Amino acid sequence: MKVAIAFGTKPCTIKMAPLVKECEARGHETIILYSGQHWSPNLYEELFDDLELRHPDHNLKCGEESKTLAQLATNIIMRTERVLAKEKPDMVYTHGDTTTSMAVSLSAQMSLVPVFHVEAGLRTFSKEPFPEQLNTRVSDAASDAFFAPIEKNAINLKNEGFPEERIFVVGNTVIDIAKWAAAKEVDVIEKYKLNKPLIYFSIHRRETTMDQERFSGPVEAMLAMEEYNFFVSMRPGTRAALERYGLLKKIQNATHISVYDSIPSYVETISIMKHCDAILSDSGSMTEEASALKIPFLTARYLSDRPETVTAGTNIVTGLEKDSVTEKVRKVMDDAEFRKAMFSKPSLYGDGDTSKKIMDISEKLYESGNLLLFEEAITTKNL
Repeated sequence: MKVAIAFGTKPCTIKMAPLVKECEARGHETIILYSGQHWSPNLYEELFDDLELRHPDHNLKCGEESKTLAQLATNIIMRTERVLAKEKPDMVYTHGDTTTSMAVSLSAQMSLVPVFHVEAGLRTFSKEPFPEQLNTRVSDAASDAFFAPIEKNAINLKNEGFPEERIFVVGNTVIDIAKWAAAKEVDVIEKYKLNKPLIYFSIHRRETTMDQERFSGPVEAMLAMEEYNFFVSMRPGTRAALERYGLLKKIQNATHISVYDSIPSYVETISIMKHCDAILSDSGSMTEEASALKIPFLTARYLSDRPETVTAGTNIVTGLEKDSVTEKVRKVMDDAEFRKAMFSKPSLYGDGDTSKKIMDISEKLYESGNLLLFEEAITTKNL
């Protein structure tokens, strides 16, 4: 098979790395198509090296040349079309709920290249998180095979009318890569001056950073909880919001808060997480990683696109008000029995063999010779 694996953000690079390696290990011609949605060195080049992943065959450089989401999507669609016309892959793998996934899926489907969506079927039945819920729905609408992390995601897809025979529950590739990273020994305690009790803090969602009231609640809660140490992973959007709302100097001056720009090393990030007592974040991927690493997770949002973790008890949705965040964090940190119940639950996302399952299924679909979900009369030869 000749496959194109498309991604363009830090989380998707992390989650697609094990699939790239599995494709290559099986001898398939593997093309890495990188949109450049994330383009700064610590989100791109350094991350590839850290994951021991070869650099892309095609870097579309769309992020640095786009000022709006519409421009980003348009550039990815047009540039992806050119790559697909040149490379002629048998299928394109997209991932998750990014603008890259949405745009590549549309471009591939309009080019009559089969789209295999990894991490399909995630729904909040809301417009939040924005634009992620739009992206994942469009990605699914343009796909020919759907790799759902859990049964609930598969049910979502079936309820929306997607063909049951093309929906596969496989777990999540983040477990594959998290286990790989967790097995590596790195000394982060001294490097980052980690002291317990320790909470990992990361807020970066667009719908939160662009609203002062929503954004300020978790930050003010962190400032108030001086009895804990906080490790703050600072993304560019987070830094801009802190500066815009007059909060950056406050957290820089707080002795219980350590601020670092987004760490390029995924291996180091996982190691830092392993040393934390809890994680407070609006991240979706970290929810899954925390589940696998047995770390209590608190979602700083009003809802989670991983509601199964809330049901299982490994994740608590805090809301975004200062008092609500503070109350729930202190409950997790100070109630030993409650904490134990949270991190004693089994991982919901598989045993670290998701990439193998995806490739087993993909090879069978390829052998069937029927990859595109079209009527027989519609083929690339008569369109």
